[in-house]
Amino acid sequence: MAHLGKGLLLAGDESGVSGEQSALSGLGFRTVIEYLGHMLRYHVAFHLPRAAGEMVVAEALDFPGAVTQGFDLPDARLMIASAMENLAQCLLQEGKPLPTPNPDAEANADLIELVPLTVHVGALRV
Repeated sequence: MAHLGKGLLLAGDESGVSGEQSALSGLGFRTVIEYLGHMLRYHVAFHLPRAAGEMVVAEALDFPGAVTQGFDLPDARLMIASAMENLAQCLLQEGKPLPTPNPDAEANADLIELVPLTVHVGALRV
């Protein structure tokens, strides 16, 4: 396994790697499988529409730069998860650490949820 930052492990081609991880490795991808023994989950604030034609706005409170919108709440959930994944991939490819989730994150929002982060990154460059 390769370490990327504090506590972040990537599955490699080592023995003991699950079939899913091995299949991803065969495609040139590695999967984030553990971060200090827990999945990374970020607080996302959802601002619901106040009038017809408005969209749901989603903002990750503890993942800077992750802001998006959707036609409805399920769409906004998909969009924020995608935005966080894309930002995480960029950070990891640049050798930067992922933001640490803040358990005390708060906002004046209609709804706040914990959204898990799933990241697939390309093979490490040597």
